[in-house]
Amino acid sequence: MKVLLGLNTDELCTLVQDFGEPAYRGKPLAVWLYEYGAHRYEDMTSLPDKLRAHLSWSTRLAALKSRLSSTAGMDELARFCNPAECL
Repeated sequence: MKVLLGLNTDELCTLVQDFGEPAYRGKPLAVWLYEYGAHRYEDMTSLPDKLRAHLSWSTRLAALKSRLSSTAGMDELARFCNPAECL
């Protein structure tokens, strides 16, 4: 699954083209990601519903982060979560 955060505007334009959308849709996507700091595809209201749905099915906004609970032992497995949920 492709991670959007970290892609530049040109890469986002190419990505949306791969989804069958015009390349110019990558620019507002970059604005939502880097200027507004959107955490959910639903918040990107200037993008068409079809594109937001496609993005939600095939991409992640950010990479998953691992975290250990404060009482975790060295042999305990890391838990994975969405960065927006990690506190």
